[in-house]
Amino acid sequence: MQTDQSIDIQLVDGSGRPAAIGNVMIDLAFYTKGNFRYRFGVGRTDGSGRLAVAYAGVETIRKENAEFDLMDYNTKLEECDPRVEIVIDSEEELRERYRKVLRSYASPPAWAKDWPSNASVRAQKRSVELAGPVTRVEIQTQRVLG
Repeated sequence: MQTDQSIDIQLVDGSGRPAAIGNVMIDLAFYTKGNFRYRFGVGRTDGSGRLAVAYAGVETIRKENAEFDLMDYNTKLEECDPRVEIVIDSEEELRERYRKVLRSYASPPAWAKDWPSNASVRAQKRSVELAGPVTRVEIQTQRVLG
């Protein structure tokens, strides 16, 4: 991801119409030379099912992580491959992440204070090539009735 780039993510239904589902937590996975490098929680969708992610926001997350573990977070985003993966964890995956953090740090992760609405949707990972200043991505979701 280059300094001038951003990703505009929109959840859509099976017909390609915007899916107005807010508070869905989205992660971005980064790779270097095709190998996994980072995965960051980059934000949550707004009420219209949209999330805009700019380089500066992701780089801030990387730098904050580097303060605690420099060797694991020493690769700048500009050095990562232009292909990223957009990930929306299922409710089960979020609960497992929560348990792992609780075991390791004895306190809940910050993101769990306002539990995400990921249980409302089912979505596949989506791999995209970042090109130009703004990469627009539609993530097809299936609403889960609960």
